[in-house]
Amino acid sequence: MGKKRALSKSLRLFLFNVLAFLPYLLYIGFVVANNRGPVDYETFMEIGSRIPLGKAVFAGNSYYPVPFVYLFTLLYWLPRPVSLVIWLLTPVVAAWLIVGKKPWVLFFGPLFANFLGGQSALFAMLGLWSYLLNRDVKRWSGGIGLGIIALKPHLAVFPVLYAARDWLVSIWHTRKIPKQALGFSGVVLIWYLIGVPIGWDWPVQWLSNLRPESFRPQAGIIPRTLVLLGMEPGSTYFWVGAILGIIVLVLGCWWVNQRRMPMELWMFIIACSFPLMHDYDLIQLIPFLVTPLRRRWALIASIPLWLVMLFAYANDQAWFVVTLIPPVLVGVTLYENRKQKLLDAAQTPAA
Repeated sequence: MGKKRALSKSLRLFLFNVLAFLPYLLYIGFVVANNRGPVDYETFMEIGSRIPLGKAVFAGNSYYPVPFVYLFTLLYWLPRPVSLVIWLLTPVVAAWLIVGKKPWVLFFGPLFANFLGGQSALFAMLGLWSYLLNRDVKRWSGGIGLGIIALKPHLAVFPVLYAARDWLVSIWHTRKIPKQALGFSGVVLIWYLIGVPIGWDWPVQWLSNLRPESFRPQAGIIPRTLVLLGMEPGSTYFWVGAILGIIVLVLGCWWVNQRRMPMELWMFIIACSFPLMHDYDLIQLIPFLVTPLRRRWALIASIPLWLVMLFAYANDQAWFVVTLIPPVLVGVTLYENRKQKLLDAAQTPAA
C-alpha cells in the first residue's frame, strides 16, 4: 500500500511538472520554428556580434559589462536554434532545480517574464542561491556566489552590502580578511581581467554608456509610484525619493521585526525600493521562497502579472502590477517572524 501511494505521488508530481513546463516548451518551439527570438534575445545577439564584426562594444543599446558581452558572443556563434533553447530554457530549469524540482516555481510570474523577454537575470539568481548555501565567512564558495551576481553589478550591490556586515564582524574578531570576502574580490578581479583585451579602462567605457532609467521595467513600488506622481525617471528628485524610501522601509521593518534584519527581509525591501531592479530581476528572490507561506503568496501576487503578460503585454502602465510582489513578500516575512517569536515565547518556560 505504501509503495502504491509513493508511486501515485511521484506520478502526480511528474504530471504537474510536465504541465507546468508545457507553456515554456511551446513558446520555445514557436520561436525556433519561426526563427524569431524575443526582443531582448535579439538585442543580445546584436551585442554579441560586435566583437566578431569588429564594431565598438559599448555603443547604442550595449549596456552590459564585457564578461556578458563575451557570453553573448558565444551564443551568437552557436546555431540559432541551439542558442535560443539554451538562453531561454536555462533560467527556467535552474529555478526549477533550485526549488527541488517542484513545479510551483514555473508559475512565479517574474520567471515567465524573464523567459518571455529572453532576459538575463539568471546569474543573479544562481549567485544568490550559491551564497545562501555557503554563508560561512570562512569559506571561499559564498564569495564566489556573490561574485557571480556581479555579472550584473547593480544586482550585487545590496547582497554584498549585507555580506559586508559579516565580513566586518569577522575582521574585528580575527584581524583577518575572511575567505568569503577574498573569494568575492577574486571573482570580480577575474571579470575585470577578462575584459582587458577590450581595453584596461573598459569599466569606464561601460559606465559611460549606462542604460537610461525608464518606467516600464521597474519592479519597485516606490520608484513606480514616484513616476506616477510626476517625477522623471533618473532625475535628482526621483533618486532622492527612492533612497529615502529605502531608508524608511529598512528602518521601519527593522523596528517592526524586533530590531532584526534577516537577509530575505533585506532583499524583499530592496525589491520594493531600488529603481534599477526590474520585473525579470525578481527571479533573484526565488532562493528565498523557502516557506510554504512565502511560496503561496508569491504565486498569488503573481496572478495580476500573468494577466498583464497574457492580455496587456504592451501596456506600460499595466505593468505596475509587478510591484505588488515585493511588498507582499515583505508583509509575509514580517508575519512569519512575528509568529515564530510568539511561538518561541510560548515554549519558553516561565522564570
